[in-house]
Amino acid sequence: CTLVLAILFSANLFAQYPNTKVHTNISEDNGYLKKEYTVFNVSYTNPLMKKIYLYNKDGKRIEEVISMWNGKKGWADIKIYSYAYNEDKLASIVYKGRNTLKDEWPSWSEHVIYTYDNNGSLLSVKKVKSEDIINMLSQK
Repeated sequence: CTLVLAILFSANLFAQYPNTKVHTNISEDNGYLKKEYTVFNVSYTNPLMKKIYLYNKDGKRIEEVISMWNGKKGWADIKIYSYAYNEDKLASIVYKGRNTLKDEWPSWSEHVIYTYDNNGSLLSVKKVKSEDIINMLSQK
């Protein structure tokens, strides 16, 4: 059942890449689950893109890394998402995207912060940049 879901998930995940094939690798290390999806051209001669998802021991996603293949340098990470939880609720997602034209990471990151009431119902979702957080803290 898990294999069928992984195949269906990977087919939908890379639907924007026509004439490609997706290689799926699922492994476990010290209780952490790693799901890796690599997109190849149809003949499997050139890798194009890779997404790696890491899940904690409770099955919650804690990291997502998106990489593009560079024939000269190999895999280059272009996006990283980190997930944090407060008990069983998603508390925040931190996103950082590489500037591929300049081949550098920005000095800031984007944060999506989730707040809940005492009953666990979602109250708000706020998106801020880390540079905005630093500015807010320096004004206090």
